[in-house]
Amino acid sequence: MAVTFYIVRHGETLLNSLNRAQGWSDSPLTDKGKNTAIELGSKLKRYYF
Repeated sequence: MAVTFYIVRHGETLLNSLNRAQGWSDSPLTDKGKNTAIELGSKLKRYYF
């Protein structure tokens, strides 16, 4: 049985949009980041659901 991994970067966060480094705390997704996540979910849904 083959296993497939999909590696994706998280969507744009508030700190990303402000060109701020992050990693020590969670930052909320921007509207752009939320839309990117929705698009990714729709594309992956074709393969798994």
